Amino acid sequence: MRIAYLLIAIAALPAYAASDCGLAHPFEVLEGWNEIAGWTLPGADGHEYAASYACQGSNRKIVVLQLVERNASGVPSWRWVSDMNVKLQKGEDLIEGAVCTRNGEDDALLVPFGMITKDGVVRILHAWRIELPSGRILPVKTASVKCEASAEPD
Repeated sequence: MRIAYLLIAIAALPAYAASDCGLAHPFEVLEGWNEIAGWTLPGADGHEYAASYACQGSNRKIVVLQLVERNASGVPSWRWVSDMNVKLQKGEDLIEGAVCTRNGEDDALLVPFGMITKDGVVRILHAWRIELPSGRILPVKTASVKCEASAEPD
């Protein structure tokens, strides 16, 4: 069985929690928000999609985007599809760079949140799944989600 990698921000990095809002860059799609992380989603209905993890101070949200076009240089232009505010526990954040499955199957539409222990154990505290093309963000039972920290690159 092929295991999909949750590719967020930069592939091949070891698993880690997303950085704080002060280090994020301005998010062009939502004025006043900063993008902490962004990743592509599988295409649906003939369109390309992406998701972002955004912040505004201590507020956090998951944002679903649809590709509108690319300019002559290949720079994408995105359209907002949906978003959802997330309430997190202290120390909890987006799990990045981990290998994740749901019910033992690949699921490239998972958005897992939790903590990673010092010895690399991933503890999922919340998880959502993005439905395409609607962009709905639905909760997933955390017991069905398994993530393993990726090995550090050589």
